[in-house]
Amino acid sequence: MPLNASAIYPSIDPEFVSYPSRRSVVHSANGMVACTQPLAAQAGQRILRAGGNAADAAVAVAAALNMTEPSSTGIGGDMFCLFYNAKTRKVEALNGSGRSSGTGSLEQMRTDLKMKAGEKGAIPMTSVHSVTVPGAAAGWVDTVERFGSGMVSLKDVLTPAIELGEEGFPVSELSSTYWRASEGAIRNANPENADALLQPVTEAKGHKQAPRAPRPGELFSNKKLSQYIPFTRAKKANQVSTRALLLKS
Repeated sequence: MPLNASAIYPSIDPEFVSYPSRRSVVHSANGMVACTQPLAAQAGQRILRAGGNAADAAVAVAAALNMTEPSSTGIGGDMFCLFYNAKTRKVEALNGSGRSSGTGSLEQMRTDLKMKAGEKGAIPMTSVHSVTVPGAAAGWVDTVERFGSGMVSLKDVLTPAIELGEEGFPVSELSSTYWRASEGAIRNANPENADALLQPVTEAKGHKQAPRAPRPGELFSNKKLSQYIPFTRAKKANQVSTRALLLKS
């Protein structure tokens, strides 16, 4: 029997229920975190309990999602932020999208893609030219510095994600599905370092098996990403703010 609004508790006013579900409504008096991964939500809750605000928690969640859902955006991608200040009753925005490469040009793209001048075409999604300079890491820093509570440091905010990568985490069903669908693309994109995003497989009967995408429920650790998540703020001579990814000491 298909699930419909009237089958849900309470069913006195089923019109109130827009999306049929057997999950109870979640209520909270001290803050709430919503995202696609429970472990990432837990990271946000941890920051709230430590005295952080919504901006601090959002960055913690984003970093944890980068670890637990590599198919989603992370430090190699972009970010955007809308922050509501309850005191001023104003919404402020932050654009953390990346820019195209400084040395890139139409002529260079045509040469690399073997396209003649005037020829119509498109940049393949797997081409380096389809990737912008990552803006997420800088956006995380700016979000904490500009909108954060000041009660927790950037190190505190990123620690939950780093711990997930170092200690390992159980892979969710949906994340595993996307992971397995991208296994070939991961190998082709970077053959030398593809194993960092693939699960080592125990050798069977002396036969060496190639690493593969993790299955649902398997523990997966990503120590390499844990090393690159910590970063600091640096300033160039022209006072343009940049972020340098650093190895975790």
